[in-house]
Amino acid sequence: TTVSNPSWSSILTGAWGEKTGVINNVFTPWTYDKWPTVFTQLGTLNPDIETTSIANWNVISAIAASGAGVDNLFNVPEQQDDPRW
Repeated sequence: TTVSNPSWSSILTGAWGEKTGVINNVFTPWTYDKWPTVFTQLGTLNPDIETTSIANWNVISAIAASGAGVDNLFNVPEQQDDPRW
C-alpha cells in the first residue's frame, strides 16, 4: 500500500486521511463533496479566480476535477520511452 492518494488528498483538501477516509490509492469522488479541494474552496470564495492543475498522475487530476473542480486541468502522462521520467 502506498500513501500517494492520501497524501495528495491531504495537500489539496487540508484534511488528514483520518478525517477524509482516504487510506489508499483508490479514488472516491464523493470524498470531495464533504472535503472540498482548494480549487473548489477558491472558486466558492471568488468565482472570478481561475484555477489550474498540472499533474502527471491521473488520480491527482481526478481529485482536482472533483466537486466544483479546477477550471483548467492538464494531465501530462508519463512517456515510457522518455529518459527524463
